[in-house]
Amino acid sequence: MGKTSTHSHVREIWAVVLVGLALLLLLSLISYDPFDVGNSAGNSARAINNFIGPVGAWLALGTFQSLGLGAYFLMVTLAVIGTALLMRQDLPWRGKVAAGVLLLIAS
Repeated sequence: MGKTSTHSHVREIWAVVLVGLALLLLLSLISYDPFDVGNSAGNSARAINNFIGPVGAWLALGTFQSLGLGAYFLMVTLAVIGTALLMRQDLPWRGKVAAGVLLLIAS
């Protein structure tokens, strides 16, 4: 129960957080409706249709406005990194660079 055990637990926590964020982002992106929030032309009395609710509506709005369709690349990158951490695989430096370049191009 030394340093490797603590390192493993931290790694697993990050893996679960990243996969959870990817799932949250996926659900908010696929149920995105531009009239949910942030649109002054929208009806303020209209119910929010996002699967995650107001948080998902704002998350989808922010990622679509900042990354456009690259928001899906962000979601996939988070899921791949989280899954690799969960499976206790180290990401090679080429994979890290490729993920960074992909997100840079997407933005």
